[in-house]
Amino acid sequence: MKGTRLAIALSVCHTNADRRFATLTLTWLFALLFSLLGLATPLKAANLEHVKQLLKTKQCPQCDLRGAELRDVDLRAADLRRANLAGANLSAADLRGANLGGANLGGASLINSDLSGANLSGANLNLAALIKANLTSANLAGSALTMAKLPGADLTKADLRQTNLISADLSNAILRGTDLRGADLRNADFENAILEGVQLNSAILPDGTLHY
Repeated sequence: MKGTRLAIALSVCHTNADRRFATLTLTWLFALLFSLLGLATPLKAANLEHVKQLLKTKQCPQCDLRGAELRDVDLRAADLRRANLAGANLSAADLRGANLGGANLGGASLINSDLSGANLSGANLNLAALIKANLTSANLAGSALTMAKLPGADLTKADLRQTNLISADLSNAILRGTDLRGADLRNADFENAILEGVQLNSAILPDGTLHY
């Protein structure tokens, strides 16, 4: 799906039939990307009034914050239930104890963010960047983390029951006492991850086998 691969694929389409096929393929790939991000249409700019409301009150449930620039922002205990934060930049943001239940964080940047004790149950985190994020004791039950980037993330005692972690990158992550019961871990990367006391009952392991 990388741009270079698409460019090479399109460059060899010399006939009209090939061009039509390439166009359909490209359309399908974008549709897949939008589906993973939880979008029906291409990403648009955030509602500025909603951004102001969030920064002023920390209360913004169901707000339109797509692509918002929220780097380093203090959002402790913020109410962002079912908010649309697709593609938003929340790098190094303080989200301790925030309520992000059911929020759309598809493709969002949460690098080095502090989400300890946050509620992310049922959230869409597909393709999200959570590199070195602090997710200790966070509730991620039922969330979607397909192809999410979590290298070095701290998931100590986090609740990841029934999560979709297909092809997620958890290399060097800390998963001490993490609850992964019923999680789908197919093709997930756990290289050098700390897995002390992890609960895996009924989880689908990276190799596709079911853990009893």
